Formats: sequence, structure tokens, C-alpha cells
Amino acid sequence: MTDRRTRLISHLHALAVERHPETEPLALQQAVAYLVEQFSLFGWETSRHAFQAWGKDYQNIVAVKSPVGDEAREQDPPIILGAHYDTVAGSPGADDNASALAVLLEVALQLRAATL
Repeated sequence: MTDRRTRLISHLHALAVERHPETEPLALQQAVAYLVEQFSLFGWETSRHAFQAWGKDYQNIVAVKSPVGDEAREQDPPIILGAHYDTVAGSPGADDNASALAVLLEVALQLRAATL
């Protein structure tokens, strides 16, 4: 198995669970911790963006990689990756964006050395 395939499967195993804010809030927080850890390992800066929906508080995770190297300039925009990490109630989450999150993490890894 290739390293990339192994990583993608590992991400899926970590994220393919119900991650709903009301029915599985602990799993949702574990997903947040996993995503932040992975982005950090890949050299991305993360922050949280709070918002309200349906009268409740939620958070986005924002991962940013600023340009590096001789080509980097202050005016160059950062790269921002995003995908939703929650699931609908009762969903195991594999196709409720765990697959997209796994690909998003792999893209983040591949871009870590880019000078962009």
C-alpha cells in the first residue's frame, strides 16, 4: 500500500464516525482535535472562527499556509483550505465529508513544502 493510501485510510478511520454537535458532541470535538493536530504537523496555522446558526454556537477550523521562500511577498494571499467536519445525526460520516476531509488533509500535506 502506498504511503498516500495509508494516510488517507488512517484519516478515514479517525473521522468516519458520527460527528454531530447535539448527538455526538465529544466525537465532534475529537474530530476538531484531530484536524488541528494534522494541520499543525503539516506546517499549517489553524484558528477557530465562531458563528451562530439556528440559535446555537459553532466553530469553523481555518487552516492557513502563508507563502514561504524567496518568492514570498507580504501582499501574496494565504492558501485557506476548508470543508465541513460535522455530520447529520445518525450518520457514520464516511460520506458525510470524512472522505473530503481525508483528501483535504492530503492536499495540506502535499502543499507544506510548496513556495506558492
